[in-house]
Amino acid sequence: MPFTLQAAVKSNTSAFYSSYVPPSEGLVIDKFTSGSTGMAAKIKKTKVHFSMNADENARLRQGWGFDRQTGFIRALSSPKEGLQGKVRRNEESANSWTIYFREPRPTIELLCRTRCSHISLFPSQAVSILELRPPLDFLRLISTVGEVVPPELTRLIAGLPDCAHYDSYGSVETGIVAGKCNDCGNYHVADRHLIVEILDENNKQVMPGSMGRVVVTPLYNLAMPLLRYELGDFAEMGADTGCRKSGYSFIRIVGREKNLFRLPDGSRIVPMVDADDVVALGVREYKLLQRSRLEIDFIYVPLSPEVVLSDADIQPLITQNFSPLIKATPVRVTAIPRSASGKFLMHESLL
Repeated sequence: MPFTLQAAVKSNTSAFYSSYVPPSEGLVIDKFTSGSTGMAAKIKKTKVHFSMNADENARLRQGWGFDRQTGFIRALSSPKEGLQGKVRRNEESANSWTIYFREPRPTIELLCRTRCSHISLFPSQAVSILELRPPLDFLRLISTVGEVVPPELTRLIAGLPDCAHYDSYGSVETGIVAGKCNDCGNYHVADRHLIVEILDENNKQVMPGSMGRVVVTPLYNLAMPLLRYELGDFAEMGADTGCRKSGYSFIRIVGREKNLFRLPDGSRIVPMVDADDVVALGVREYKLLQRSRLEIDFIYVPLSPEVVLSDADIQPLITQNFSPLIKATPVRVTAIPRSASGKFLMHESLL
């Protein structure tokens, strides 16, 4: 079967709407994508699809203690100036709140005031909160979605020994695709409501330990069928660990092709820098931007005003993790740019 490319759906979304949806599928509901790739697209979904997606979300969350939390905060990113820092109480449950997130301190204040034990947010938002070292000994669960989890977040959560971290991966078009397992640590796919393939450049299923393109076919959304829908993301295939949840999993979600860097020899890699090395330089937040096969910008927000990095400070990081042939250039900024939806692209290639 041919592939349905994400770019084709985003550029002409209405062409993928069904002309007829059986009444048995329930109410057809409109949802909008985040708009992080340009313009938000209107996605049509059925009540049956939402029900199956909810069941898969619940299954993949088992073992993480979602039902044991004493309070919940949902931190939503908003590009609108008037919404930044705004707080509203959620009516569906007690001690449940939503805050519109741009700067971390209002969210920290809400956490400390309500002592909610669970917060849901983008990984980059979690990093910006935890790097300020607030007193969050009551926090028991951080759930993230929407971005690749940076090494910094894993390191920072390790400083909260009683706090777990659940990460999920999906899209508005398909719903939940995979969720991190509390037993084996891999990302189990939501294969009860969609078909997931990890394909190489020849459109063959990759072997465990190899990286490939994520292709999914949702099975229950008759309002907008997407057959072999190529999300534009890459993931590393996991081996069968014998886990009770599923034998089919990802080791990690790599992100989009623009998250992958090209080395001078033409090979493609997942950019990785040790979080401790970055912290030792006095950096609060950073982004790697590859301009060419021989140039990488290290864009950084310093921990304090007196931190100003030179080429010599940054070059060992690039030499060790990428190639000695690549020139590193530090770029000091007051804030890392976000997308329209508030997402943070930590690694970006312009190639």
